[in-house]
Amino acid sequence: ANILVLNLDRNQTNTGPNPYSSTDTIKPLLNSLGYQYDFLEVDLNDHTTLATMNFNQYQLLVICVGTNCVFNTAHRFDSSEGNHLVAYLNAGGKVYMEGNDVWYQDPHAYGAFDFSTAFQVNPGSDGGVADMWRVRGITGSPVSGRTLYFDLTQDNCFIDVIDKIAGVGTKWFENEKNDPPNYTRQSVWISYSSTSPAYKTIASSFEFGGLIDGTGSDTKAYVWGKVMDFFGVPANPGYG
Repeated sequence: ANILVLNLDRNQTNTGPNPYSSTDTIKPLLNSLGYQYDFLEVDLNDHTTLATMNFNQYQLLVICVGTNCVFNTAHRFDSSEGNHLVAYLNAGGKVYMEGNDVWYQDPHAYGAFDFSTAFQVNPGSDGGVADMWRVRGITGSPVSGRTLYFDLTQDNCFIDVIDKIAGVGTKWFENEKNDPPNYTRQSVWISYSSTSPAYKTIASSFEFGGLIDGTGSDTKAYVWGKVMDFFGVPANPGYG
């Protein structure tokens, strides 16, 4: 397999994987599109596996970090893990990574590794409690016109606000907060293509698995197909 799916999302007692992990959504989509992948779950306090394993055998890493709410159930990267992942990118790797605190809260409040330079994101704030409501595709992005809804049965708290750096990267999704009459929009998904060294990233601060399918092609399958297109992984024959 040339794709590695990593689940770092734990349940609230850290006794097993989170039953709402996005990997449970992404794996069937990869299967349906004809992709093969390896799957690995990493314990919350395991800081050795991600710092030592050979990522270079994979064309794409799909990393679901999880969402920290009241309990610390999402993995926090230390410097050895973070530097190992950046080294993979600098060698031409491709990474999709989602997590509510990995971009702003973890590095700013807990001294975790700061991925903002590697992913070229501008982390703005820690967001607010249960602030995911409606996720809208940005005009001109690969998901232009998509209107999806966040499933509130998923973990939904303190979602980091992330924006693209001026002139760099592409914003795919904004969260339209349920704060009438304002309905404030906050950026929550950024892609970046580096040319020197050549690598690609997607940074998401919400859980992809929480999106609710709409009508027509306004679906998770459509969005994930665009993710694979962005990373340049050959599509399943018949897709499109």
